[in-house]
Amino acid sequence: MTSTLDTLLAAATEDEDGRKVLCLSPADIEALRDERRRQEEGWALLEQARRIAAVGTWSYDVADPGELRLGPSLRELFGQSGTAPLTSDRFFALVHPDDVRSVKRALSSALEDGRRYEIEHRVLRADGGVRWVHACGSLAYDGESGAPVRLLMGPGPSLVHPRV
Repeated sequence: MTSTLDTLLAAATEDEDGRKVLCLSPADIEALRDERRRQEEGWALLEQARRIAAVGTWSYDVADPGELRLGPSLRELFGQSGTAPLTSDRFFALVHPDDVRSVKRALSSALEDGRRYEIEHRVLRADGGVRWVHACGSLAYDGESGAPVRLLMGPGPSLVHPRV
């Protein structure tokens, strides 16, 4: 699907110095605003659906293995505020001590062998609660080199309830 911006950029011309020149009408600007508004509404609906379904996402950058980026649903589950990435140390501190070894083993297997990451483990919350999480994901590869670049988790279901 071609966006309004792509269509407008395709119509751009070059000035005498080779710079792109784009002339926008008020209708073009309004179309861009409408498109952005629709995208924002779509993202809001997606986030609401993820929260309702108790589904979360996170990613682990292979090039910078010290950080994990959690989506909003998992930040809430893990009791983390803000948007800054979690360090690996902080993440493993949130995993139940009895589950750390198996989580590390599953992560290593996914990164080294390209296996699907799938594990159920407990999360320790700041409020003292314990939640079970069913995490699943797979590697994303660079389109040109074929090298793994990121381990993407979700949108598999997350079991976010306490167990007895």
